[in-house]
Amino acid sequence: MIISYEIPTPHLKDLGHYNNYSFCLAHLALQDRAYVDYYKNAPGYKVVDNSIFELAHPLPYADVIKAADILHADEVVSPDSFQNGPKTIKATEDFLKFFTAANLTGKYKVMGVVQGSNIPSWVKCFQWMDKNPLINVIGLSYVGCASFANDPMNSRIQAVKYAVDHIKPTKPIHLLGIGGNPLEVFLQKTFPQVRSCDTSIPVVDGYYNAKYDVKKGSSILPKNKRPADYFNITMTNSQLTDAHFNMECIKSWLK
Repeated sequence: MIISYEIPTPHLKDLGHYNNYSFCLAHLALQDRAYVDYYKNAPGYKVVDNSIFELAHPLPYADVIKAADILHADEVVSPDSFQNGPKTIKATEDFLKFFTAANLTGKYKVMGVVQGSNIPSWVKCFQWMDKNPLINVIGLSYVGCASFANDPMNSRIQAVKYAVDHIKPTKPIHLLGIGGNPLEVFLQKTFPQVRSCDTSIPVVDGYYNAKYDVKKGSSILPKNKRPADYFNITMTNSQLTDAHFNMECIKSWLK
């Protein structure tokens, strides 16, 4: 499994070397020149997200594609609706119509995000994404997997296990964010179908001077919230030291 971190713009040069690929936020690519300068020149694979987690709604299709074009991205995340399978399928259908009409097929890969208010709804959404020829990658948010268990880490682990055992996905899986213990990545890497993950949690925890246990990860629940204006914060040396420590822990879990 490979991993990418959402890092405050002032610290991209301090922490960006931990990225195995670039997971970029479309709204920042449209408003933050320093963010653009960093990711435009970053080597390797690039995914542009629709920024739903940050904005509480996905950006318009054209804005996501504009951001992808600016950053020379390889993959874009289609729109979704938290815990709503039918609405997510409809939003993805509409996005793919736009995508096809704009002759973008082949220029970018598309990540379809699975959502559902219960397990049957989630399964139906997953199957739809897996069977759609225009979808290349399956995105699983911890919010969308909430029906499988009572905590964010176990719920998504159980969701992936269910998918592998019963749906037998034909496409790679991406883990959107981390909602609980970041040790999840160590447990999820046992599934070869899981390609990648993105998260800000080790940096956020570093901001709060919360250091991980190398063997147990973090027991902070609910997880620490991103500070206001997270992407513009300037961290102290102490905070950066703890962020480095946390990211080194995750690096060791993924070996």
